Amino acid sequence: MQFCNDTVTFNVAGMGANGLDKYTAVTVRCSFYREDNSSMTDKGLKANYKATISIPAENVPETLVLSKGMIVEHGTDKMTVIGWTDNRKAPHAPHIKVVCG
Repeated sequence: MQFCNDTVTFNVAGMGANGLDKYTAVTVRCSFYREDNSSMTDKGLKANYKATISIPAENVPETLVLSKGMIVEHGTDKMTVIGWTDNRKAPHAPHIKVVCG
């Protein structure tokens, strides 16, 4: 996959030894695209955006377990995972596509 020159960090939730939630940061090289969909309402400006992340199959670590609501960081932006598609068995350009908002 071309132009995988961005990095994002997924905060993967897990269970710590003491029974409390533990988050592990997993950094992945990927292709990142953000689309701004801001609109004006009668109450003012409503900011809205959608980010699409494409992770090539060879860059997907074993420790990356995706879940809805997971926090993703790209630079100073923080967003949550809305959904994903696993295309690692595709014949051309196998990858995982993650949609965040």
